[in-house]
Amino acid sequence: MPGLAAATLRASLRGTWATGSKNPTAERAALTALDKAWQARMADPTDAAAGAALLEHDRAAAALCDPRAFGRVLAALPAQRPEILQNDGIAVFALTTVAPALPQVAALVVERREQQVLRGLARTWLPALMRRAEDYARRPSRRVEAELLALTMPSSPTIALLEQPPMVAPQRTDALATWAASQHPTRTAHVLYGDLDLDRAARQLARAFATTALPAPPRPNLRAARPLSARRRSVVARAATDSVSLAWVLPAATDPWVADVAARWLGDARSGRLTNALRKKRPQLELRAIGPWPNGASPGLLRIDARDPDGAAGLAEEVIAECAAAASQPLEEAAYLRANTAAVAEWLRATADSRALAVLLAERALRAPSAAISARAPARVPGAAIRKVLRSTLAGEPAIVEGPR
Repeated sequence: MPGLAAATLRASLRGTWATGSKNPTAERAALTALDKAWQARMADPTDAAAGAALLEHDRAAAALCDPRAFGRVLAALPAQRPEILQNDGIAVFALTTVAPALPQVAALVVERREQQVLRGLARTWLPALMRRAEDYARRPSRRVEAELLALTMPSSPTIALLEQPPMVAPQRTDALATWAASQHPTRTAHVLYGDLDLDRAARQLARAFATTALPAPPRPNLRAARPLSARRRSVVARAATDSVSLAWVLPAATDPWVADVAARWLGDARSGRLTNALRKKRPQLELRAIGPWPNGASPGLLRIDARDPDGAAGLAEEVIAECAAAASQPLEEAAYLRANTAAVAEWLRATADSRALAVLLAERALRAPSAAISARAPARVPGAAIRKVLRSTLAGEPAIVEGPR
């Protein structure tokens, strides 16, 4: 169910069966009854009896647990600011601790994974569901993004998150299965950053994370995106009529950092190669280039969004022509200086403290398991690497999505 993994992550900080339950057997029964009441309420929101039953079962389940116990135990170790951070398809459970507490913290992290209760799931699911529905209604670009993915990466799970969400509630069994699948060691990465004795930490963590009782998750039925052999075009009803979005499939194993700098060079608001070239004909043009997109996809897409208040007739063809010209020019290294500088500056801003750096490194470790992970700012991307990626990418055909006149 789209959004369910994220909901379980937010619910996970309310404790485990070992930490927070006053009577695990009774609480399991109460949560099962609460789940049935929740399903009945969602099936008919106007049923007053179902609403009253839901409140009664919610109070019964709440009386059998202490959802703040897990946080208190972590704080006493000490482990500060346990939180779930989400970034476009990747989630990080982050906390800050000290070296002597590492074995106890690791044990609690494993306990959270293996003995998860998912208390208060409705309180995390419903607000997130309403936010997605509201965002869908207010942001037509979601439909454009979903269509781009449907044309290039039809098996991408991001498509379902961009579409209008159904007003349904997940069953507790489905939520627990989703939690187990998302938290299995084959789908997670752990990153520690700080002044640690690495050999000792490695031994401690190897003992803590030696085994798991979670079932092996099913292999996702995802087909890797392949460069398009023919141009694909689509029109999204009620989208902005003065805009067009294009997407090319990036070559396999493209370094995300190279793709990022290449996209910045193409679409910078002040000095982008495409921006400057197209504004000679379209002075009101707004242009943005993103790569790789969406986050976590491999190899992902190079996406370009263009908007002209004076009308988008012929805009897609102009963007394609300028992209081909940009990829074929053997420019000097200085031409890519601003894009490199902007990328490094953003990286430095995003990693201003060690905790933020650890989160970023964890995201990268999960997104690109085979890539080298370093705490240093990435090195300057040479122009030859940018041109190689762009030439390979733009040699394929784009997917084009636009709004009607």
